[in-house]
Amino acid sequence: MIGYFLSAHNDDGEPKPTLILMTGFDCTAEELYFLGLNVTERGYNALIFEGPGQAGPSHLYPEKHFRPDYEKPVNAVVDYVLSRNDVDGDRLALLGLSLGGYFVSRALFLRKELKPV
Repeated sequence: MIGYFLSAHNDDGEPKPTLILMTGFDCTAEELYFLGLNVTERGYNALIFEGPGQAGPSHLYPEKHFRPDYEKPVNAVVDYVLSRNDVDGDRLALLGLSLGGYFVSRALFLRKELKPV
C-alpha cells in the first residue's frame, strides 16, 4: 500500500480528528494531496492511501491485484491510524472517492465498531 499522513497545522500536542482519504480505480494518492492539505489547515489530520490493485501500487507491485475482501486493507489502514498518539480515535472519518467509496462502505459495514454517519 502507499500512504501519506499529513498532520494538522494547529499542532498543540492534542489528538486531532482525522480524515482517511482513499482513491478509486484510476486516480492516485498524489491527486488527493491538496484535499488533504485543506483538511490539515482546518485542524484535522489526513491520511491518503491506495491499496492493492489501485493505480500507484499496481506500478510498484504488479503482482498485487484488487481483492474481493478489500475491507482487510482498509481495516489495516484504520488500525494504523488508531495506533497513532496524535489521532483522536473517537473522531475518525473515512472518505472513498469513486471505487474507493465502495471499498470504504464495505469496510464500515463489516467493522462493527465504526459507525457510518
